Amino acid sequence: MSAEIMLLIGVILVSSAFGAYRKRFDGAVKTPTAGSFVTAAELGHDMGSQATFIQFSSPYCQPCKATERLIGEVVADRHGVAHVDLQVADHLDLVNQFKVLRTPTTVLVDGNGHIEYRAEGLPKREDLTSALDKVLNK
Repeated sequence: MSAEIMLLIGVILVSSAFGAYRKRFDGAVKTPTAGSFVTAAELGHDMGSQATFIQFSSPYCQPCKATERLIGEVVADRHGVAHVDLQVADHLDLVNQFKVLRTPTTVLVDGNGHIEYRAEGLPKREDLTSALDKVLNK
């Protein structure tokens, strides 16, 4: 087998493995490091009395728009729950503080500003509602 064919097979295998990894973990809601928190003053926005979804977006990001709609639907009937959508270019200090590497990145904080959950990529509705229910029922 020629070197070019071997290289092509290697590229296909590596890209397939990376695609499978991204599909499995993209949008997964995770618990971040304990002890992190944020204040309304740092955000420059009011926060919900019970919980707040903080979304880091960029202007031409289609998953960001889908995430914004999804979070809007999740918080629509929830009293004391807010959604703050921040453009990464306008909030570089927070991007660094939250270690945002891609958009959308969504962070869920409780009513005291303690960071409870984080998702990178387009999250699933059931993961968001489950995380929110855990925060509201603690």
